[in-house]
Amino acid sequence: MREGMESASNRFSPTRFIEDIARESRADKKMPDEKTIGRECYAFSEQEDNAFTVAEKAARTILDGLIEDQDYEIDKDAIGNLFIRFFGTDPNAKAIMVGSHLDSVAEGGMHDGVAGVAVALDTLAQGVSRLEKSKQDLIVAVWRSEESSPRNGIACLGSSIATGALTEEQLNAVMYDRENGVLLKDHITKRGNAQKPPDPMLWEKVLALAKKPQWNANNVEAYFEAHIEQSAVIDVNNKDVGIVTGGIGGARRDRIGAKLEPEMIAAKEGEYEKITLSFLGEPTHTGGTPPNPAFMKEKNGLTWYRKDALVAASRATNRLMRIPGIKLLRTGPDRATGFTSVPGRQDVELLIPVARKRMAASILLGLKSHLRARFQVEMDTHPEKREKIPATTITFVSRSRAREALDLAQITSALSTEGFHKEGTPTGTTRATMTDFFMTPEGVTYNLDLREVNIDDLERLVNEIHKHTNLTLGEGAYRTISVKTHAPVDEQLVERLQQHAEKLGLSFVLMPSMPGHDADRMAARGISTAMVFIRHDGLSHNPREAMKERDFSKAARTIQEAIAEMQGH
Repeated sequence: MREGMESASNRFSPTRFIEDIARESRADKKMPDEKTIGRECYAFSEQEDNAFTVAEKAARTILDGLIEDQDYEIDKDAIGNLFIRFFGTDPNAKAIMVGSHLDSVAEGGMHDGVAGVAVALDTLAQGVSRLEKSKQDLIVAVWRSEESSPRNGIACLGSSIATGALTEEQLNAVMYDRENGVLLKDHITKRGNAQKPPDPMLWEKVLALAKKPQWNANNVEAYFEAHIEQSAVIDVNNKDVGIVTGGIGGARRDRIGAKLEPEMIAAKEGEYEKITLSFLGEPTHTGGTPPNPAFMKEKNGLTWYRKDALVAASRATNRLMRIPGIKLLRTGPDRATGFTSVPGRQDVELLIPVARKRMAASILLGLKSHLRARFQVEMDTHPEKREKIPATTITFVSRSRAREALDLAQITSALSTEGFHKEGTPTGTTRATMTDFFMTPEGVTYNLDLREVNIDDLERLVNEIHKHTNLTLGEGAYRTISVKTHAPVDEQLVERLQQHAEKLGLSFVLMPSMPGHDADRMAARGISTAMVFIRHDGLSHNPREAMKERDFSKAARTIQEAIAEMQGH
């Protein structure tokens, strides 16, 4: 058998696989370019279907020469999750599973999820290439719809259904396309999924799967998942890999909205000039990206974790609002990004009294250097967009209300940093991020993404933020969209991963996974679960997301050595 299997590891290239998935990830078939365009492999789209076809083809290439149903099987469940099972010698032994997802957020990177599937398939290739079979089955899991991108609103949907985490009522309410009011059950019943043709009974099969989930602690001994780190913690600390400890994927999400009483003034011809300011940071992941610890600005050459454009815009605008007669017209990002992206851009429109132009110019000059040094955020004053205002009636945001509302972004950031330092770890366990902040004379809306591994600490964080929100915007301004607690990781698996990293001569960071992953659905099911993070430059959910092949290999080998030991090799 060795002769037929020996070259299996040579038949699979993780780099080529990632590139093949990228080519199928856009409707225009353009290869994603980290400088211009990203992946758009949305959940339950044709692009995701095509990506699954690529994954199955890769698995069959690895398994070429073996006999289907005797040496392996490939299964597709009702929702479209793909499972490649390489049989061991004992059909009664619990399986070991390794996997991730292929879908992306809007304008996403090439490696989020896909790198984890590449690790899983590479692990399969390693197993097939061994001289002797293992006792346990090895299962590669390729999950559907891990991202809530961009329409259905529920993350980890494929793994949630496969593990029974959602009720029939919850599933029937899941939208495929909120904008056009299309339910997921209608969408997939009409068009089928990546592996199966349209089926009028498909939704009933999905509900049946959720009621009697396939995967549990009785048939899976351990689940491993690799993922690019969604921050630069490993890179900043100059380590090789990240090993997840403490928990995976808890978050509380609130949506805030309050009406404002607009103010009006009759402006004379040429009395005011409108200016537009753009604050340009970096749209990193709200869960993965810690606040900036104080020590970082004392070290040269290290990337700051967060470059939050909203927090910088809040500081700068409040300083400008001290100028007599200045008025805020509106502020908001260039586009809404949801809960999971640290604001990468915030635009502000102001009216400056012409008589105060020189004062404003001097303050703006000072703010440029201050924002660059304090927040690592650039400010563009758009001189080409300046315009004199004719005689007209101007509607603007009340000065006091504007300043109070803007302060909330800085307060939220400060509370997050305070929680970070209290933990005293390289990553901390606290994240509090304000996103999609829009303010006009009529009202203010924004999102709060709140994460903390410890439930009691999360409650204290939430209460403190809500206290400031209520004082500023009034009682009842916020409503909770979702609450999800962190799922545990298996400490014995964590220890095993550490031991094998050390044997391989690799350094590592121990860190919780603040973002959610399919792994947390498996852990919540009672399955022993572990995760390894792949080092990269910190940009996630972004076309510029990058990963070095050597860093991929280090994470893959750490998982593969741990699995090989469990299998008796």
